[in-house]
Amino acid sequence: MVDVDFLPTFLDEASETLERWESVCLKLENSASPELLDDLFRSAHNIKGSSKSVGLVEFGALVHRAEDVITRMKNGEIKPNPSAISALLECQKSLCDWVEKLRDEPTFVLPTQQILEKLSEFLQVKDPEKMQEDLGFGLFDEDLASKEPIHKDLGTILIEAGSASVQQIEDAVKLQSRRLGEVLVDTGVVTPDTIKAALEIQKGTGHKQDESIRVSLRKLDSVIRLIGELSIQHAIVCNARDVGTVNEFASVEAIGLAHKVIQDLQSEAMSLRMQTLEVLFQRMERVCRDVAMQQQKSIQVVLKGTEVELDKTVIERMKDPLVHILRNAVDHGIEDAEGRAQSEKPAIATLTIEGIQTAGNVSIRISDDGRGLNEERILRKAIERGLVSASAKPSKEEIHQMIFLPGFSTAEKVTDVSGRGVGMDVVRRAVDDLGGSIAIESRLGHGTQFLINLPSTLSIVNAVVINLSDKLYAVPVQDVEEVVDMSSVQIERTTQRGRVINLRGRILPVERLATFLPPHTQDSIQSERKSVAIIARHQSTTVALEVDGIVGQQSIVVRQLEGKLSQVPGFSGGTILASGEPSMIIHLPQIVKSYASLAK
Repeated sequence: MVDVDFLPTFLDEASETLERWESVCLKLENSASPELLDDLFRSAHNIKGSSKSVGLVEFGALVHRAEDVITRMKNGEIKPNPSAISALLECQKSLCDWVEKLRDEPTFVLPTQQILEKLSEFLQVKDPEKMQEDLGFGLFDEDLASKEPIHKDLGTILIEAGSASVQQIEDAVKLQSRRLGEVLVDTGVVTPDTIKAALEIQKGTGHKQDESIRVSLRKLDSVIRLIGELSIQHAIVCNARDVGTVNEFASVEAIGLAHKVIQDLQSEAMSLRMQTLEVLFQRMERVCRDVAMQQQKSIQVVLKGTEVELDKTVIERMKDPLVHILRNAVDHGIEDAEGRAQSEKPAIATLTIEGIQTAGNVSIRISDDGRGLNEERILRKAIERGLVSASAKPSKEEIHQMIFLPGFSTAEKVTDVSGRGVGMDVVRRAVDDLGGSIAIESRLGHGTQFLINLPSTLSIVNAVVINLSDKLYAVPVQDVEEVVDMSSVQIERTTQRGRVINLRGRILPVERLATFLPPHTQDSIQSERKSVAIIARHQSTTVALEVDGIVGQQSIVVRQLEGKLSQVPGFSGGTILASGEPSMIIHLPQIVKSYASLAK
């Protein structure tokens, strides 16, 4: 029986241990040292023991089989070759999936037949089904079996009480690997539609376990110290208020110190959500390895800047986009052995993933020494698919950006890795939603580099406060290219593009920002109004967006929009300004994207 009280702690520890498991496996392919094998064995042994202590018998049994494989490696009976490492990595992936399922459903049991068959190849077990039957019975080391478990599982209790036989419990364990809904449908108790309706209700009422994050004790001590300092200044100000000396030096000084402490506290509190890029990059290394093995390509993955920190939310939302980029890099960018030999390149390709810390932002650079982007072919494919006009004369940068167009692909046939034209579109949308940007540099025959710029946190950002139709709005500074006083430039009128300005040789269209926002923000547009314009850019489109004025710049706390508000176009969130007034946060990239679609 699963101990739900201790389960959350086990799941957090298991996630960390499984990350270590993956890291060691990836290192073993390059250096099969006894130290690494010992490290891997400890990871498996620890997670097996702790899983039994919370009643996850089947979970521990699967780990036990993996531990058997590791033991044979330690004893020299099996070489840590790519095939064996792949089996252990597949087992690790299954266990990670199992952990995530257990967060929502404590009684979930993952079907393990397939992975057990994979492990059986290295244990010389002739009957994998027998391994499945053994789940939960006699699979633990003697040192663990000799200890009284904290909580006996239900099957053991029933057997000891004479209520059920060993065979009956084994049969029940087999059925336990199936979902409840499947059993009820197969036995005719309910219909599939009934199960589907019940699952929808479960989604709405289920309680997801709180996520956790490892925080250094130093950071916590710093936060506690700042809270103590803030309490002191608060007490001084309250006392001054009570005795009528608020305007005296001591209380004024306390207010100033409190302001500084609040800023420091804000900074320290935000740092609690920060995580290093090490785990993210490790997962990306795994992706590269798996795709390269699938395509029989030889690559080495170089990780740099793994100590750079990024907000946990940003890291989570960047996982899938990075996977798409790296899968494409290995599939399209890296040549096969014959191609690299013809190009006189090293047989082993190099793919580098690097984290770069900048002021208020973090950049992720992905570069390879592959074939590079073939601009002629990209443009030809885009024209064939109707994504761009045949008469278009795009720049080199614009051609590079075409790989992000929905439905675009240069693959000749659809494979498990690419060819459907959806992956890179996902990358663009994810980066845009985060308020980031992505640039490409490539030389045909020499390789490609992706540079992704991301905000280090999504909770607090610097923003320009603007006046628009007698209302105040916030615009993240990172979305603003520059601000132009429209009284200092000449506005011209053209037949095709409407109003335009010549900004240092660039001809930019001029639009009223309110035009692209919900109706309540729009006003009567005076064509000759002299105002201020925000220069904003999205992909290859740049536009000057007119506003009534710039109020100032300040740090804002971002509040995500929920419900129907989240569907309102043009806004990415809400905030409270320094004046105490509520304000909406304008999403400039979305505005420019809307303009570009209308201008076509």
